[in-house]
Amino acid sequence: MIILPILIRDPYHVDIMIMISFYGILALTWRAIMRIGQLSFGHAAFIGIGAYASALMVMKLGMSFWLALPLSGVASAAISLLIGVPTLRLKGMFFAITTWAFNEVMRSVYLIFKTPFGGANGLYAIPSPSHVYFPGLPPVSFDNKGGYCYLAFFLLLVTVLVLRRIENSRIGLVLNAIRLDDSLAESIGVNLMSHKCFTFAIGSFFAGVAGSFYAHYISYISPYSFDLTLSVNAIVFCMVGGLSSINGPLIGVSVLTVLSSLLNAAGFYKMIIFSIFLVSAILVLPDGMISLPRRVTIFIDEIRNTGQRN
Repeated sequence: MIILPILIRDPYHVDIMIMISFYGILALTWRAIMRIGQLSFGHAAFIGIGAYASALMVMKLGMSFWLALPLSGVASAAISLLIGVPTLRLKGMFFAITTWAFNEVMRSVYLIFKTPFGGANGLYAIPSPSHVYFPGLPPVSFDNKGGYCYLAFFLLLVTVLVLRRIENSRIGLVLNAIRLDDSLAESIGVNLMSHKCFTFAIGSFFAGVAGSFYAHYISYISPYSFDLTLSVNAIVFCMVGGLSSINGPLIGVSVLTVLSSLLNAAGFYKMIIFSIFLVSAILVLPDGMISLPRRVTIFIDEIRNTGQRN
């Protein structure tokens, strides 16, 4: 992560690395919520809450980006708790439809209220982060994409470390139990709502932080930036990469983002080729691309065993 922005200077390639980090946080936080057995179609709403909160705090209140960044995550987490307490009792498609409806409500709020959200035109000319100074080192500037790339890498790294730490803790074991059978988990004394709300808030917090980064990187946001497509992208990344490990969504994000950029030259045929790849990947690797080494090993063992029998 430290070396890549130094070796790769082309703005287009740096932008790909930045978007991989942004989508990586999106996919990881969606997977965190999925770990409690809740299928969310409204994850883009929390990205949007973080983006609008950060932009408004910087533009209207004159707050520093470095303070608005964590506060935008707090705002997303707080709102997630407000809707999570009544909705996390729902399961399956009932929860999915509710989260989708919440996403549409938030988009309608941004559209209707031109003050302070800018209406359909959104918010533009969102300021860049101020320079960061480290003792004995040159300042990290955000006048170019290099500074954003380092910040995106840092946010992705923190997200991975926190979610991995939770997953490998006792709380992670409880979350696995809730996903497998929440009724059985509750029967042995697990407080379902507290664990579900905690996970929902953690996922929403990092989603809000990612939204803050996105707003200041793109410097423009609108209600159309956070529609259902963004939530579906998170699901696709996780399904292609695999849900069994934190590395799965990261693999899915990396492969699909790079593939999408490579297929830009295909023009009209881009979505056709991309869709064929998605269908093929899910059919051939239903457990995600992270299961590819295991499947290759099994295939090689089967060939060896067949050869020994012959």
